[in-house]
Amino acid sequence: MARASSGRNAFAVPADVSQEDQVKKTIESAAKTLGGLDIMVANAGICCSTGSLIENQLFSTSVCRGVGPLLRINVNGVCFCYKYAGNKWLHKDVAGGSLALRLSWVNQSYGSPLLCHEICDPWPLTIFAQELGPHRITVNTYAPGVIDTPMTQAGDAVLCKQLGVESGMAHMAAATPAGYLGKPEDVASPVSYLASKEAHFITGQGVNSRHRDWLVQA
Repeated sequence: MARASSGRNAFAVPADVSQEDQVKKTIESAAKTLGGLDIMVANAGICCSTGSLIENQLFSTSVCRGVGPLLRINVNGVCFCYKYAGNKWLHKDVAGGSLALRLSWVNQSYGSPLLCHEICDPWPLTIFAQELGPHRITVNTYAPGVIDTPMTQAGDAVLCKQLGVESGMAHMAAATPAGYLGKPEDVASPVSYLASKEAHFITGQGVNSRHRDWLVQA
């Protein structure tokens, strides 16, 4: 699909980002097939109410069953992507690269009740940026907010669980300044800029899609 729509070379490697060996293999395969690695976007992430993970509720009353998968994907997965992409860049004759990390589902600059599962998301940004900065490698993050995707529609967002999918999605859309929810391609545009040569002087920063108004307060 990507090859047909863009006319560029593209290929897919199925992988579980929670498994370090699979992340390493994916990055090695990409570098070998495409002739090098210039950009790494760590986009994989799951919500708290997916499967058997903790439900949307206060941390003091939540039952943190199955929180392991969330940490393995949202935290370990990001670290594995950073580790192997960073090592690939550092061993090039001429250093340089761009790492974009999806570190927070809703927002990386403030917290909210009922979203306690995101407490550990934003921490790596400044560490990664400082480590790789001297090698002309930028590290930035993006928090897409609530995007119109199957995961959101399935009831992973707080309001979808409380009001039903259709009413919940409509309520969230009405709370945004634009009056509608974003699509995946709306997130791809700012991420593409952060990974571009024009953004070479931007590092250690986060791009937020603010949807604070719709967050259910305790």
